[in-house]
Amino acid sequence: MLTFYSVQVKSQPYLDLAQVQLIRSSSGSGASNNSTPRIWLLGSELNIPLKSSNGIFLLSPSVTYQQIDFSEKIESTDIRSIAFPITYAHEWNEEWKSSFTFIGRINESVNVPAEGGKFQHGYALLNTYKKKEALKFRFGIYFNNEFFGPFILPLAGIDYKINEKLQLFGTLPGSMNLEKTIGKKTHAGFSFRSFTSSYRLPSDSLLRIYDNHIRIFFNYTVAANHILIAEAGHSLFRNYRLGLRADGKTRYTQVDSNDGIIFRIAYAYRLRL
Repeated sequence: MLTFYSVQVKSQPYLDLAQVQLIRSSSGSGASNNSTPRIWLLGSELNIPLKSSNGIFLLSPSVTYQQIDFSEKIESTDIRSIAFPITYAHEWNEEWKSSFTFIGRINESVNVPAEGGKFQHGYALLNTYKKKEALKFRFGIYFNNEFFGPFILPLAGIDYKINEKLQLFGTLPGSMNLEKTIGKKTHAGFSFRSFTSSYRLPSDSLLRIYDNHIRIFFNYTVAANHILIAEAGHSLFRNYRLGLRADGKTRYTQVDSNDGIIFRIAYAYRLRL
């Protein structure tokens, strides 16, 4: 799911050249809890680095499909996102570097083609200051023209190698990770993810999604650069709303969207940086 947290400014100690993932979220208590949406998400992403004389370009096309079954009162909604972020990274000197990202994407309903505009464009600027080899700080800003209106966020991040086996990295408010190396083939730890996005629905309406995930993750290297990923966790402060924007204002109808458990499995072709 390409949301502001996945700005494609890769603030992590690795780069996934290719990734496919499957996410399942539900109440964990069967279909009796009709206030917890049941969600299936299938997504894939590529990251293609291209070196230039002045820096590095990163092309990051992705496709995501979600099926969301809200409750017995609202029929299920199928949505998709097709995105093509382009990042340019430039190193000014040994201490400072900057990354600028343009994000073009189409977010829409699959069930019924939307009549209104489906295209969004966003931008992100992220600066990195290297205090020492094991400690880097990041700050910047993110903007996207969501269907509910302009969406602007300040960004702050860290990449801290605490010791040879423990590392803290991420950029808030979108993501933060604590990763421990366990042997030559295994990494495990805790991750936080935050999502804000919007999708065009029929009759020029929109679906606004806000969600947070706390997860435990386990990564296993099955062969050189080939990684299997398993995660389990829970959502926090989940909020789904149906909206209609007119005259510069968005009017919302709240949708039952209680928090639920989350499972994620993925495969990545990963390069450690």
